[in-house]
Amino acid sequence: MKHPITKFPVEPYEAITEEFVQRKYYEYNQLYFAGELPPCKFRFNAMSLYYGCLGQYYGYKDIPEIWIDIMTTYEPDWVIREAIIHEMIHCYIDKVMNVKEKTPHGPLFSKIRKHLNKKYNLGLCNCQGRYDYNDEVFAYNIYAVEYSSEKD
Repeated sequence: MKHPITKFPVEPYEAITEEFVQRKYYEYNQLYFAGELPPCKFRFNAMSLYYGCLGQYYGYKDIPEIWIDIMTTYEPDWVIREAIIHEMIHCYIDKVMNVKEKTPHGPLFSKIRKHLNKKYNLGLCNCQGRYDYNDEVFAYNIYAVEYSSEKD
């Protein structure tokens, strides 16, 4: 199966655990952020039910936290990759650049997302507020259903 945007082969599905997310955070930090991001805590929550999102970044603590939604189907692997990298961009802006944007997905977030897409061909989605993010969650779940039905 290929990622619908980049057309690269998709990594095989792996269960989403704290160890998995920590390992991916470290890997993506090295690959896409030159290892500049600080260590991060991860929490799992039913966020899509309440906030309509796959993840949430909390940088106001000494050690930043990234919350990952447990209600979303993360098969194929690019869905969780996108959720993690999306929150890592927030962490980069906050902790490395020390900038507090007025909107969560403002011009700086957009610039970094576009840079990562261009340099690494990641296919990260453009999200502008909760409405679009709900559409992304919906699209991911629809894609997961289509992907799993192709296996049958």
